[in-house]
Amino acid sequence: MTPPPETLLAHGLLDHADARLVQWMCGRIRAAANTAEVIAFTHVVCALCLARSEGSLAVPLDLETLGALTGRVLEGSRKDGAHAGDGSDAEAATHARLFLAAADGGRYAAVLGSPAMPRPLVRADGLLAFHRDWYAERVVANHLAALRNAPRPLASERLDEILHETLVSRRLRGRDGASLDLTPRQREALESALRERVFVLAGGPGTGKTTWTAAWLRAILRLPGVSPDRIRLCAPTGRAARRLAESLGATLAGCADDPRDLAAANLPVTTLHTLLGWNTRTGRFARTPDDPLDADVLLLDEASMADVHLMAALLRALPQHARLVLAGDPGQLPAVEAGAVLGELLPAEDGAPGPVPSVTLDASHRATG
Repeated sequence: MTPPPETLLAHGLLDHADARLVQWMCGRIRAAANTAEVIAFTHVVCALCLARSEGSLAVPLDLETLGALTGRVLEGSRKDGAHAGDGSDAEAATHARLFLAAADGGRYAAVLGSPAMPRPLVRADGLLAFHRDWYAERVVANHLAALRNAPRPLASERLDEILHETLVSRRLRGRDGASLDLTPRQREALESALRERVFVLAGGPGTGKTTWTAAWLRAILRLPGVSPDRIRLCAPTGRAARRLAESLGATLAGCADDPRDLAAANLPVTTLHTLLGWNTRTGRFARTPDDPLDADVLLLDEASMADVHLMAALLRALPQHARLVLAGDPGQLPAVEAGAVLGELLPAEDGAPGPVPSVTLDASHRATG
């Protein structure tokens, strides 16, 4: 039988990097595991690779789920893609049982570790994951928790003054001079973003994310001590960055009489890789906790496109005192790599608490931004 990595690669279900990694790990475990256990390992790790290609960072290690995932590998390994019925289910269940038994017996220890013992694979909280994915997810979770639990940066009295100035006495106006008033939902989001150190704005096309971002920038630039040169706007791609810069310029065009609003309209927008100083030679970012970003405020637009590794790099480079806003559409523009971070930060249902403060805009009003 042709090994699963090779057949899955041939059928386009596995890429070359994953196939090589699975084969390398199989070579590392052969000294401790027997042939059946190596085959079981191959099928389970291929199942993890398939799940990862669909956005999941880990797979559950209960027998039923693992058997079902391994069954997908068996189907993908057949040239005709046909399901063999009960025999295939039984074979998948056997691979799952053998994997769990060998893992418990330490026969995969050369490549399978724990949070305290790093290996290419990690077993934690009843899940199997690649260690780099597990570590990046922990970085994101820990940094966001620290931001959420940090002291609120703005007193209520000052917040009310800023909201009155930017929403009432000096309203946001577009290029044609027409007022771009916020909806109650947008105002709720604005108040929350100004009160919190971390905030997520979600919404589909035409729900007013650009109008909200312009209003948020006007308010941010009226905070004590906030300077335009300490605000960073970024997006995962160059196209998204250009689109944000153009949209903000148009939305703020009618407010150019105030230097703070003029500054907001002309803030540069960079790609996330440029902001973090990606080095193509070393494959690393220059900005780290030892050399953090020169920023007091940061907004990442189209955040749904940022995978867990990019988000971890951003959070590690963010100064401890900085504010962070993530904006995007969780139903659009998925991350290139695994980990749908933006979607994971939203409540499971409307009105339920989420991991971080957030508001979802759901009313489409294209004519007003």
